[in-house]
Amino acid sequence: MIQVKAFGQLAEIIQKHEWEIAAPISCFAYRKQLLDTYPALQEIPFVFSINRLIVHKDELILDQSELALLPPFSGG
Repeated sequence: MIQVKAFGQLAEIIQKHEWEIAAPISCFAYRKQLLDTYPALQEIPFVFSINRLIVHKDELILDQSELALLPPFSGG
C-alpha cells in the first residue's frame, strides 16, 4: 500500500488528509484518478512528492512509499 497525504486546499477539496491506495501506480495515472474524482483539483496546480522528494516527471510509486500532494506554497 501507498500512504497518501494531502495538504492545504487539496486536503479541503478531497476532505481528508491521509489515506492509502494500492501499489504500484504511476504519478500520471494517479493524478488522472484524482482529477476524475475531484474535478475542483483542476483549478489548483499541485505537485507530488514521493518519500519527501518532489517529482517532476511520471514515476512509478512503489509499495510502502509515502506520496504527498503539495499545493502551491510560498516562503515568508
